[in-house]
Amino acid sequence: ELVTHVVPSARLALQRHTELLQRDKTRRGNFEKLLTGALNVDLISSIG
Repeated sequence: ELVTHVVPSARLALQRHTELLQRDKTRRGNFEKLLTGALNVDLISSIG
């Protein structure tokens, strides 16, 4: 009987963790794009 309660909770926890990892991956990608853009602007400003 304990298994019937634990398995759904474990599945939900795994799903939430997977969602968290996906959001973190997206956030890191967006941050890298932002940094790359900022570095390019700084480089262009220092040249011009």
